[in-house]
Amino acid sequence: MDFQKFVDGFHPMTCVMSVENLGNGKWGKIRIVAGNKAYIDSIENMSDMPKAF
Repeated sequence: MDFQKFVDGFHPMTCVMSVENLGNGKWGKIRIVAGNKAYIDSIENMSDMPKAF
């Protein structure tokens, strides 16, 4: 499946993630597989995000 083409079909911030299942309720590596322009822009411009209280 072309994940990039899939996420590019959405206007709101969208990404596909991969989560490694280690069994026994434990999780390993979490990876971002693909992100659309809105998602990538939000990551690259985090200084534009509101500050936490």
